[in-house]
Amino acid sequence: MARAGTCDHPAGSCHGVVRLIIGGIYAGIFTPTEASGVGCAGVLAIALLQRKLSWTAISAALRGAALISTMIFLIIVGGYMVARFPAGTNLTDALVDLIIAAELGRTGFLVVLVLLYFVLGAMLDVFGMLVLTIPFILPVVIELGIDPVWFGVFL
Repeated sequence: MARAGTCDHPAGSCHGVVRLIIGGIYAGIFTPTEASGVGCAGVLAIALLQRKLSWTAISAALRGAALISTMIFLIIVGGYMVARFPAGTNLTDALVDLIIAAELGRTGFLVVLVLLYFVLGAMLDVFGMLVLTIPFILPVVIELGIDPVWFGVFL
């Protein structure tokens, strides 16, 4: 029986791939993005050498990748549609006027925004929160005189 955190292969191929990825990044041989490709190629080579790769496994992996890519695409399309709505209805102008009238100031606005993201974080992932809220919040940020680059770092 294999212990947790160990490989069932005597050569420790799992550890070899991890060492290859981390070592390559730290040695400056490749970037983290390139390391992901090297890691995939390494795992594919190990699966071929161990004869554990089949057309069924490849098909299942491609199906899963297509499903995840489709989900991400639908989130982006939904975010685009949400972004077009406030621009067409002048909702952003009304929101800017409302927040300026509340006299929260920069700090108060950012505190309220953190609380909003805290609540949204219980229901959405980070990408979904940003796609849904940035079209509404960015005009307010600009109106309050907050640097958009600093605001992006803040988020």
